Amino acid sequence: MPLLLTRAVSDLGLWLIYLVARRRRSARKPPLRATPAELEQASAIVTHASRISACRALVGDKSFLFNPVHTTFVMYRIEAHTWIALGDPVGPEDEMPALVQGFQALCSRSGGRAVFYQIEEQYLALYRELGLAVYKLGEEGHVSLANFTLAGGDRRRLRQCHHRATRAGLSFEVVPAASIEPVLPDFKGISDAWLEHKHARE
Repeated sequence: MPLLLTRAVSDLGLWLIYLVARRRRSARKPPLRATPAELEQASAIVTHASRISACRALVGDKSFLFNPVHTTFVMYRIEAHTWIALGDPVGPEDEMPALVQGFQALCSRSGGRAVFYQIEEQYLALYRELGLAVYKLGEEGHVSLANFTLAGGDRRRLRQCHHRATRAGLSFEVVPAASIEPVLPDFKGISDAWLEHKHARE
């Protein structure tokens, strides 16, 4: 009986250690979304970014990891134990390696694994050098607008979709830069409604 009691106490002690460690690990996880101050800092960096994809940082549904001087950041979300960075770090190229390593270290300390999704081909060597495996997911298509047409059998389905959209009253327009300011409230309303629906499902 003493042996069984000792074993039971030992097992209970292990469970307590596990639960405490798990609680501390989860406590280290950052909030799901950035604060207004972090969004403002990210916006200042995005203004000077060369990649248009950097603007996805301003949607408001991601967390940020900044470098110590706040000139580069990684935008990411956490799904279970996977920390998913969207794209490459945003900022000067010479600051990217240190921030990728910093993101890996943060994930490791928090019991997660780092994933960089939709990285640019020109930076593949950087991720490989830091020990990350590279997997190809899908393709990105480029369309020559100068030669594009809805005519012909190959475009029949697309042509039918276009006709249905036109009958429904939908239209497409490229807004000139000088005319963007008046339509921003409409864009914000659409974005806010989408974010509210998305956050309600989380």
